Amino acid sequence: MKTKIQSLFLLKAICALFVVIIHFPLAGKIYLDPLIKASVPIFYMITGYFMFSNLEEGKTQRKLLHASFKILKLILGSSIVYISFNFYIGIPCNLTSINGIIRFIFWGDNISGHLYFLTSYFWATFLLSLLSITQLRQYLPWLSLLIIGNILLGRYFFVLQDLVMDGKTYNMPVGMKNNALFLAIPCISMGYIARQWQNKLSNKQSIILLLIFFMISYMEFIILRKGLHVESLSAFTISTFPLSIFTLLSFVHNNKPLKVNFINRWGGVIGEKYSTDIYLWHPIIGTLVMSPLIIFKPILALIIYLLCIIFSYIITLIKSHYIKKNNASISK
Repeated sequence: MKTKIQSLFLLKAICALFVVIIHFPLAGKIYLDPLIKASVPIFYMITGYFMFSNLEEGKTQRKLLHASFKILKLILGSSIVYISFNFYIGIPCNLTSINGIIRFIFWGDNISGHLYFLTSYFWATFLLSLLSITQLRQYLPWLSLLIIGNILLGRYFFVLQDLVMDGKTYNMPVGMKNNALFLAIPCISMGYIARQWQNKLSNKQSIILLLIFFMISYMEFIILRKGLHVESLSAFTISTFPLSIFTLLSFVHNNKPLKVNFINRWGGVIGEKYSTDIYLWHPIIGTLVMSPLIIFKPILALIIYLLCIIFSYIITLIKSHYIKKNNASISK
């Protein structure tokens, strides 16, 4: 990325906050559902926005492969930490069977549910790296339609239950819908589409479309929850994805006005340096402080988010110290 778009770092910080809110208590969280659900798709879309900014044969594939192997390291490291943590709190290991190992390799949700993000990210970038530039230009816009699979296996699963399963209930694993095929690849493709639309839509048009889909997302939420009694907070709605696209574009278009803003400046630091660590480690931090801080339940998600920032800052300092020490020893 040659030019940093500071406002997108702020957006990443906000999305990291939304992820914490999804998993931990906050007063009125149910009414934030249409907003907080946009967080994960936006993370993927930011990747697509930058990864395909300039399609060059060979170079783009190397960038994708580099990203996939970087994520693979995170998968292995975080999996070891979560297996150890699960053992500490008495959760049995889910890698003792062939099915468990296969699920870990392709879905990545059976050690800790939120780690599906890394596994789907890895497979998406790896599979896309196998395509030529011509194929990427040709297929990327159409690959976004794979999101239909996520919607039908997620919030709209009741349609399949009624049409195919005779109304029988089924506990859908996270990784069956939130995987590379039905989430990461289509959302990364939407990031590419957002890049193509950036110069075709003005700032005003992006904001208007954002507001329109913001209202539509709440209408869909009310229809699903009140009309059809679909309570699931673990899946995306149809409007989640256009809402995510126009949120991304609105932040891109407002990069310069936001640069001088104090919140954007510090939010940008959090998004750039700490958002990955916040995503990875918030379940552990939240689990450890849940009982001692239960008195603060109405704002517990916000407290956990702040603790995650502090933890991530400490991790960054340790990494920086280790790198400096290692470089010093090499120079000698």
